[in-house]
Amino acid sequence: MSSRGIYPNFRQVSEDEFAKRCHTKLKGPPTGKMLLPAIYLIAEDTTPPPGTTCSCGMKLTRRNVIKHGTCRTNLVDYDPDENRPIRCSLLQQRWRCRNCNKTHITTPLFKHPRHEATKRAVRTVERLLRNNELSYQEISRRTGLDTKIVSDIDRESVQNEIDLENED
Repeated sequence: MSSRGIYPNFRQVSEDEFAKRCHTKLKGPPTGKMLLPAIYLIAEDTTPPPGTTCSCGMKLTRRNVIKHGTCRTNLVDYDPDENRPIRCSLLQQRWRCRNCNKTHITTPLFKHPRHEATKRAVRTVERLLRNNELSYQEISRRTGLDTKIVSDIDRESVQNEIDLENED
């Protein structure tokens, strides 16, 4: 499965354009330290959150929300087919409810809830930690994730195993 199938609305850009458009650096090893150069993708999401309701009970449709600025989400993914990291930047529209003034933003389905990474990248790191005797830095170089994120994923997976054993 290629990165194009997973990210149909993203377009591929050079590393320089990515840095210029994002105005920020992603956490992770520098490009020179990665085993293979990363793929850089950029997209913009301007649609309101589909089928959601606000805490006030109002259904969020184009008629019931107002544009309220933008928010940039930077993610790191890992493409196992090409064996290289993918750095993604998604510019998202923030929306404000006309009824209660609460702001909303659509979270991408592929983003992991606790890390600046995709769910696929977190699963890959968990698999590498479980199957190999690789250091955090080696996994960081392979996947493009920061070593702190790799250690957090390891700590969470160990904590989940402990919690599962305590339930039995």
